[in-house]
Amino acid sequence: MILEQLKYDDKYIEMQLGHRDRDLYGRAYNRTQYLDERKKMLQERANYLDELKS
Repeated sequence: MILEQLKYDDKYIEMQLGHRDRDLYGRAYNRTQYLDERKKMLQERANYLDELKS
């Protein structure tokens, strides 16, 4: 949905879902990677869902 409807790069989606790093230490150190873009992406998704609701 985010990829198709909002046209966000899949690297932001995968990072948000936690699918990038396989080891525990990599996840701990990369939590803030692309943070600004991910915040914007999630807000746009929330706005999109709000529009569908109304």
